[in-house]
Amino acid sequence: MRRFVKWMLVAILLLSVTFVAGAYVLPDKIAVQRSIDIAAAPDRVFSVVGDLKRGRDFSPWAELDPNAQYDFSGAAIGVGQKMSWRSTHREVGTGSMTVTDYQPDRRMAAALDLGEMGQGRTYFDLASQGSRTKVTWGFSAALQNPLERWMCTLFDFDGLIGKDYEKGLAELKHLLEQPEDPAP
Repeated sequence: MRRFVKWMLVAILLLSVTFVAGAYVLPDKIAVQRSIDIAAAPDRVFSVVGDLKRGRDFSPWAELDPNAQYDFSGAAIGVGQKMSWRSTHREVGTGSMTVTDYQPDRRMAAALDLGEMGQGRTYFDLASQGSRTKVTWGFSAALQNPLERWMCTLFDFDGLIGKDYEKGLAELKHLLEQPEDPAP
């Protein structure tokens, strides 16, 4: 009986060491990005993606819960601009986004607080291509511990988040490729 207990303890110890050490071979972050080419100048694209109040115009999550509550605080535009949301819809949830990098017509990045789902970063990078703009929407999140690293092997975050980003970028393209209203 002692021998059995000893082997069980050794087996548990080996499995624990393998679990922890194996996690450090796995990726330490989630990174997802999608791009689209839009027939609009960077300043026009940035006027939408650089203003959190315009996010619902193309957000793939806004249509999931039209009754979601949004609050805006901090700077009116630029670094410090903050949007918070509350929703009972599981895929929308509760969270906030605060602009941390703001380079007009080139880049907007924000810190995400997704409540129980964790922290992350999102960004829009714009590259001028004459009268067109290549828009890249990305997301990243650090995986803080071995359990998070192992859990991420079970989910296809690139597919899950990527399909939403593709939908949002398609809506952004549709929005921006409409003719502009002439000035009164």
